[in-house]
Amino acid sequence: MISLVERMRRTNDVALKAQRQQLELIHLRKELDVARQLQASMLPLQRPMFPERNDIEVCGLMEPASVIGGDFFDGFFVDDHKLFFCIGDVSGHGIVAALFMARTIGLLRILAMTILRPDKLLETLNERLCIGNDANIFVTLFCGFLDVDSGSLHYSNGGHCAPLLSAGGQARPLTIPKGALIGAYPGLAYASMEHELKPGEVLFCYTDGVTEAHNSMGGEFTESRCLGILGQAGSCPLSTLLDEVRGEVARFAGSDLLDDDCTMLAVRRPLVAAGGEPTATP
Repeated sequence: MISLVERMRRTNDVALKAQRQQLELIHLRKELDVARQLQASMLPLQRPMFPERNDIEVCGLMEPASVIGGDFFDGFFVDDHKLFFCIGDVSGHGIVAALFMARTIGLLRILAMTILRPDKLLETLNERLCIGNDANIFVTLFCGFLDVDSGSLHYSNGGHCAPLLSAGGQARPLTIPKGALIGAYPGLAYASMEHELKPGEVLFCYTDGVTEAHNSMGGEFTESRCLGILGQAGSCPLSTLLDEVRGEVARFAGSDLLDDDCTMLAVRRPLVAAGGEPTATP
């Protein structure tokens, strides 16, 4: 009887422990779902991002590999004609990356309103993110300020993938300055470059979750496949372009499931009609 009672007690303890773990798992899933919603609310997911304007087209897409991720993009006007935009990829995945992503976006939105040079912006951002970063998390980031009237684009880069340019049925990588990862080492300097974004030309920014997507044979999607899609995109809506790239990534990988966060941001100045007014995208 003593042995039987002890066995029943151990069985009850195991059952109670399993029940507690199940309840904790359910609670964690609910918290992750809330975190996913909060993260999504931080990103400008409206497509297009500025439907009230006819002088610029901007569209983004962010799809995390898990419930929440570390990729992000953003875009907002610092004055009536100057657009700030960025795309970034935090090291790692999950909750830690998402928290660092939220910190980065918050700082960028504050700094971009007063620091209008992208290289100085990245230098300041790097210093701020290095403070208290005991976990040694870092972020790769491309950002720029675009004058939507003249097309003058002033941009800088911190260890991120080079954006792609598409116009007239041809696509090529944008030349970018060298820049170290952001948040890893204090006291770093960053450089900047300029480009004139012509009417009808598309600037396509992305994270490595796009080009490094793998298929069953271990092959990567590669930048070349992105260039091929962009070269055939013509003047289709930017949302259609991003969906097409995402669809091709899924077809290449043989699954809609992602190994890494997949994020894209596209910017285009509309073509100008004979009367001087921007034309609508077909």
